[in-house]
Amino acid sequence: MVSGDDLFGFLTDEARIPSWSRAPAKFSPVGAEFSLFGGGVIRKYLLVDPPNRFVQSWKLKSAMWPNDHEGTLTAMLDQQADSTKLVMELSGVPKGQEEEIERNLTGY
Repeated sequence: MVSGDDLFGFLTDEARIPSWSRAPAKFSPVGAEFSLFGGGVIRKYLLVDPPNRFVQSWKLKSAMWPNDHEGTLTAMLDQQADSTKLVMELSGVPKGQEEEIERNLTGY
C-alpha cells in the first residue's frame, strides 16, 4: 500500500520525479514554469493541495501540439483504507492527439 502523502511526494518531489521521468525536474511554486522530459513538457502549477490534488497547465513541444497551446492536468488522490486511488485528467488536448497523450500518460 502507498499512502496519499507518499504518492503525492512521488509525483511532485524534485528528488523523486527523476525515478519516473528519467530526467531531473524542479518543484516550482504555484505560477512558476518548469519542464520535464528534457524540456518536452512545460508545466506550471496552478493549484497544489497536498496530499489531495494538484492542477498544472501543460504545453508540449511537439509538431502535433499547436504552439503556445495549453492543456490542464488535474491529479486527484483519494486515500482509502488500504490503498490510494490516483485519477489524472488532461483536458484541452488538441483534436487527434488524445490517444497518443493517453498512451504517454499511462506509460509514465
